[in-house]
Amino acid sequence: MAKVFIIDDERQVADMLGEVVELAGFTPTIYTDARHFFEDKSYDDESVILLDLNMPSMDGCLLYTSPSPRDLLSHL
Repeated sequence: MAKVFIIDDERQVADMLGEVVELAGFTPTIYTDARHFFEDKSYDDESVILLDLNMPSMDGCLLYTSPSPRDLLSHL
């Protein structure tokens, strides 16, 4: 089963999305800081990521377009 990650700096939004994901039968993993997502390292090619595009610590567009997490971490 695909892993579902929610990355949003607004905890209330992340929790709401988590509830929707749970209703769909998945177990979400929630991060309020994109840097913590990369520390987890449990994501893979089959992961689903619900991503906030406007975050203070790391722009979601940068996270989405980067070819690898290592490239992203160099921007922090």
